[in-house]
This record gives sequence, C-alpha cells and structure tokens, in this order.
Amino acid sequence: MTIQLNHNIDLNDQRVFEWLQGGGFGEFREQLDDAALSAEGLELVDHSARNIGSVQQISYVSAVVQHYQLIKTDANTGKQRKLKDLSIQIPVTHSLNLGIESVLYISKEISNEGRKVIENAYSEFDGNSGSDPITYIAKQLNSKSAVDSAITVNDFYVALLYTLTQIGKPIRQLNQVKELKRHYNEGGAGSIEVYEVDGDEVRGDPNWFQKELIEIVFVRESEYQEFDNPEKHQVLQKDTNDTDHSNLLNEIVIKLEIKLNCDNNYIHQKRKVLTVFSWPEFKVDWVMREIVIGCARVKVKLPGLFIRTSKVVLYAIVALPKHNVGKVLLQIVIDCASKSALVGGVVGVVMWNFAAALAAFEALFENCISTQVFHNLTCMVPNLVLVTEKGHWGQL
Repeated sequence: MTIQLNHNIDLNDQRVFEWLQGGGFGEFREQLDDAALSAEGLELVDHSARNIGSVQQISYVSAVVQHYQLIKTDANTGKQRKLKDLSIQIPVTHSLNLGIESVLYISKEISNEGRKVIENAYSEFDGNSGSDPITYIAKQLNSKSAVDSAITVNDFYVALLYTLTQIGKPIRQLNQVKELKRHYNEGGAGSIEVYEVDGDEVRGDPNWFQKELIEIVFVRESEYQEFDNPEKHQVLQKDTNDTDHSNLLNEIVIKLEIKLNCDNNYIHQKRKVLTVFSWPEFKVDWVMREIVIGCARVKVKLPGLFIRTSKVVLYAIVALPKHNVGKVLLQIVIDCASKSALVGGVVGVVMWNFAAALAAFEALFENCISTQVFHNLTCMVPNLVLVTEKGHWGQL
C-alpha cells in the first residue's frame, strides 16, 4: 500500500446535516472507516493529520420550515378563529470551506527504526508543491535507511479525509415567503382571481382577504431540516410549455375517468379558478464535481439549489354521472367548485402543499353541495388541477 490519491466525498450525509443543524460550529471532520486497514495490520499514527493544498469554497443546502395560521376576525364581535394551518419550506444555503487532510497508517509489525524512516519521509513530503507522490515514495523506498529496515509498500498507507468549516451565516431564500405574505396582506397575484363563467373571464376582488378580515399570522419556525423536493401528484399537477391547456386538461380527465368505477357515463366540468403569476419554485439536485487539492483528486457530491419562476394556473374539475345532471344541478356544481377553490385556505396553500389544498377543497365542495342539494348524489368527484407553465431552472 502507498498513498490514496483519489477521494470520493458525499455531502448527502446525515452527520454533515446534523453538524449544520447544531449551528455548524467548529470543524467537521470525516470519520474514516479503517476496518480494512486494521485487518491488514495497519494502525493510525496519532497527530499525523496534515492539510493538503488550499481549501475550496462550496455550498450546502438545508431548510427551515415556517408555520403560519390563517386567522379570520368576526366583524361584529371582534372574535378570531383559525381557518387553516399553513407551512412553507425555506431553502437555506451554507457557505463552507472544504479541506483535505492526509493521515498516516503504519504496520504494527514494523521495527522502531523502520517506523522512524516512514514517519520522517511522511513529514518531509510536501503534498502542496505538485510533486509526484509515487516518485517520492519510490525514491524513499530505495533509500539506504529504507532498504536496511526492509520497508515495503505493505508497511504503510496514507489515507485522505475531508474537513468542513462554515463561512459566515447561512442565507435564507425568502422568495416564497414574500409571495405568501404579499398574497394575503397586499392583495398579491394569487388574490386576483381569474375564472370563467360561460366562456367569459371574470376577475375577482384583489382586496378579498382584507374585506373578509382574513390575515396570515406567523406561529413558529422549525429547526434545520434536510431540504425536501416537493413531490407532484402524477395526474393532477402538470408542467407544460403550452399556454393552451385544453388538451392537457382533456388528458387529465381521461386518466381520472379510468379511476372512477361507479358509472361508465360521466360528464366533466372544468373551470379555471385563478392564475398565480411569478411564483418561485425551488429544487435541489445533487451533482458530482471534481476538484484537485494539492496532490489529491477529489470527487465531491454537492447539492445545487435551483430556482425557476413560473406561471401557475389552478383549475377545478368535477366528474359526475350524466343521469344525475340537470341544468340547475350542473350550475350548483359549477358554483360550488369555483367557490370552494377560491376559499383563502385553499388558494393560500395550493402552491406549496397541494395535497392539503386538495383535501380542503374536497371538504368545502362536499359541504357546499350538501347544503344546496337535498338528496344524496353518488359518484360526484371533485379535483383540483395545477398546471405550471414552466420557466427555466437556474442555479443560485
């Protein structure tokens, strides 16, 4: 054995995350798994750690979660009640210095003289100067002292490990938080409802939340967690490059019909509910990067934080059997779907927790139908569809 010249680093490591979660204080050091070296009769030399080359600046991405509540104040009594709990994941970027250290292992069976020869050769090698480690080791093994001590390449091993130190304070990407607060407090894009009635586009009231005395209130913040790329519903959340969504909606309707098993003859009502402009989306992709530090070639798996700004359109779709459909009932269904989708709790959560928004919409729709229709209706299935006109991902 000789010297390790290549080292693979995977920062998608629970220990790295826990170090940052605790504040990222001090230095993080990789823990080497030296079981194989120990089995070969090699042991670590105390205080043999040496820096190789200069540090490289890299980034790590974690997240914090902020929790909010939608609060409605009664205009007559002044009493407040909670409409809904909301949460939003905030990406956090950490600037880190990545360093590489070498450590020395020596055979337990070697003589004291041989041990001194190896330690001296290790201490004199300059891994930062660009000199060839293999040439250096070969020269040392051919020296008189090494030959006299019968040293071979099996008597020592130089291993590499990585270190991390945090630079400055972590930076929070607050794009979505700003949109969330603007949405409720300033009549943002999401509160300018745009939907269609009999083919005509209707614009809602941008001050709806203020008039309804609905406000968003910060509750608490969770500690650092690993960034979790939001999962999209395979059928109900779609990305598209097309501004005409009719074909995409028809495809979704066909997929929904396959899952309906109580009637073979359905009618679907599709209604645009609102358009959210300039909504920022985040994702993290882990990428492999190769760098050279001193005499070591290092492959490091790093998280890359990406953002895109997209136009997002929310639709409400209701499937109901044709034998139940009359003109009055159909209008009730259309009205209930639109009103249920436009409730603040649904609109405000749809962008970052689609499953929660869908559950709220279904409950509101069922309640709306039950209060206006006085007989049981079976197989009436409401859904929300979120269509994103994709922007281009760019790395932060």
